[in-house]
Amino acid sequence: MTHNASSIPDTTVAETATAGTVQTPDNQLSPDHNLPSSSIEIRAIRSPWWEFFLHFSTFGIYTCFWMVARIKEMKLLSRHPFKPWLWLFVPNFILVQLFACPTLNKHLKELENKLDINYSVATFRLWAVSLISVTTLFWVSSKFALPGWVDFLALIIWSGLFCMLSKRFNAIKHKCASKYDNIQFKGKSSGYSWKEWLVIIPMFPIVLCLAIYSSVSPYLIQEIKPLTDNSLFASTENNFQLPIHGSGWRQVEIGSFSEGEAKLELAGEIEGSYFIVFKYTNQDTLNNKVRERIQIVQEDEPGMQCREERRLVPTEMSVITYVTCEGKSLGDPLLYTMTIFEHGDDLYELIGHLTAPKYSYRKRADNFKKMAKEFKPL
Repeated sequence: MTHNASSIPDTTVAETATAGTVQTPDNQLSPDHNLPSSSIEIRAIRSPWWEFFLHFSTFGIYTCFWMVARIKEMKLLSRHPFKPWLWLFVPNFILVQLFACPTLNKHLKELENKLDINYSVATFRLWAVSLISVTTLFWVSSKFALPGWVDFLALIIWSGLFCMLSKRFNAIKHKCASKYDNIQFKGKSSGYSWKEWLVIIPMFPIVLCLAIYSSVSPYLIQEIKPLTDNSLFASTENNFQLPIHGSGWRQVEIGSFSEGEAKLELAGEIEGSYFIVFKYTNQDTLNNKVRERIQIVQEDEPGMQCREERRLVPTEMSVITYVTCEGKSLGDPLLYTMTIFEHGDDLYELIGHLTAPKYSYRKRADNFKKMAKEFKPL
């Protein structure tokens, strides 16, 4: 027996339609909002100030994983098919930021509109430009020698920028928590977990002290007099001469780079560039001094490759030994030079040290080696 639609009571039709529809309470996230209907767990809302010290103390390592975690939350809340692991590269790579920042703002804005949150697009544009600018500055600093205070200030600004982004994420999570019941928070809402304390306690003072030291140490060196390019520093008292090649060299107070026993100390234009002259009386032989210095250098900086040259001083028939040791320190090129000669009963030694980011090193290395090689008796 068949029935047509007109023979089914209206109440039955209404009940059937209702039975085929999943009713979602108003205070839960639902597909109608393009948000998940099941219970979801996200990181507890934490003040951006707590985040600042983690960004600052880890030189951005924490920031990369923080970014991945926030994008995972965005994926849960917006249902957009993000690939969170790709966002690991956003904090530190300029080219990635150029594409990631507009994408991030677009999906944050969509979510904010659904939650009735008003966020200025102009503010985000300023944030994105600032982030790209500071990241560019870090890249420049890795290639060229910049004053230490520049890196210090950039690190503070960079950490602050991610705190600003954290505040925007927090506003979204706070609104979701007040509007929907199926949001659960995990973790501490203030302070740090024990793992984070293990990072903060040693790293923050270390990074802060290093940053302050690199910022102020160049200004603590007492200058005696500047030295001009293509001039000659001659010490009649100690019977040696050192031609000056390149700009920025200056004679500094004894003890600036040695323990106070040197006869001359010169500071270069950039931090990590200096020469020290020592004079030994009735000391070891030239050969022993050369072996001793090379051993010290290779113990302090494993992987340094040393090369030795010898030549005669035409006017005195004495031997000058010139040694260069090259390698890397913390990824930057590193150069040690040792120039040693005998004069009467005395032994003279010129120790040179140069380390700098790649392009600053290239600019100075040739003149540095030339100065070391031309050190000789007066």
